[in-house]
Amino acid sequence: MGVLPELHAVVEAPWFEGSPPWPWPIADRKVFSFMRLSGGMTHAEVGSIMARLVKYNQVEAEPTVGELLSGAIGSWRSWTGSRRSFGRSCRA
Repeated sequence: MGVLPELHAVVEAPWFEGSPPWPWPIADRKVFSFMRLSGGMTHAEVGSIMARLVKYNQVEAEPTVGELLSGAIGSWRSWTGSRRSFGRSCRA
């Protein structure tokens, strides 16, 4: 019997010059390497994911937690809103 393929959500490690511009710790990862999202991530790995989201979505680097989450959720909603028709067309 063959092995079934697996699909994993990944995020690219953040890129920056010099010292990290974020006020939280990030994981020591090779630039542009992929980080697999999982429940077993360290605090520094989660910090790296948040740093990537902040940079990608052009959110302030030092917002309050509420502002950071609001910005990330707002970006996600605008991204998924443009793809809702695709999701409906794929339903059986």
